[in-house]
Amino acid sequence: GVWQQFDEAGQRAYVITLEKHHELGQHKELTKLAVDHGRPWQVRAEALRAVLRSQKLEQADVLAAAFSDPDGRVRAIAYGELGKRAPERAVELLLKSIAQGSVEERGSAILALGRIDHDAARKSLSGLATAAANLPYRATMLEVREALELQGMNADEQLAVTVLEELGDGEYSQKVMGHVEALAGGDVAAGRRIFLEKTETNCLRCHSYADKGGSEVGPDLSKVGERLTREELLLSVLDPNDSVAEEFENWLFGVDDGTVVTGRIRSETADLVVVETPQKETVELHPDEITVRKRDASSMPQDLATHLSPRELRDLIAFLAAQR
Repeated sequence: GVWQQFDEAGQRAYVITLEKHHELGQHKELTKLAVDHGRPWQVRAEALRAVLRSQKLEQADVLAAAFSDPDGRVRAIAYGELGKRAPERAVELLLKSIAQGSVEERGSAILALGRIDHDAARKSLSGLATAAANLPYRATMLEVREALELQGMNADEQLAVTVLEELGDGEYSQKVMGHVEALAGGDVAAGRRIFLEKTETNCLRCHSYADKGGSEVGPDLSKVGERLTREELLLSVLDPNDSVAEEFENWLFGVDDGTVVTGRIRSETADLVVVETPQKETVELHPDEITVRKRDASSMPQDLATHLSPRELRDLIAFLAAQR
């Protein structure tokens, strides 16, 4: 009984351990967990998957109970299994979940559609691709793409018209075209973990947030959702040089003695330009000794998005947009 004191992740680990046991008594515990509404939905989902993988346990009763689970994400797993036995009925139930469920439930149902090998599922996904830019489906555009790919369908072709209708065909749309799924939806908690913990992006190296970080290289992001729209946040990650806050612009100065100075302008008068270098050194330049002056590249990594999966990028943008 001690395992019941564990958090959701610990309970899921317990379920996985149960599945590895070969004694039927241990396996039967999985059937109880799969329908125990007192457990987190993730635990019921993990147990249900284990039951469906089992060759020993009777699945019919558990599957029937899962059809009425209070959480649509668990129901989606059951409907996906039904898709192997009665695909048209499963598609019907999944479309109902997509129309009526929460964003999270809708995403699970769309992915379940992607795993049903039937023309009815493929036809439904084509319809969802057409509607993907419209509410309430915009937040699950990524799941639509993933489901189309699971079916072996051309996701880019299916979504192209939808994306152009959403963004237009200007310069902005060309920059974000391959990442349009990040404009809505996402898991704020997962995005926070990426922002604070993902070493490949290391956001706190240049930004401060709440009581963390403290670097002045980039702006404080504690309330960035008040300053920038979700579209602007996405573009700032994809193309850091597109729009840099004036006080964080980097400049390059060529000096008449042949040296080059780069950094942020801390102050400027008719007689003196004070520059702070990336090494936190202060350099004073007189206008008459400056031979070249131009904006330098942003200090933010240009390839930041390449270190993020489409889902991670959507989660990160969702987190930043929520900072208010």
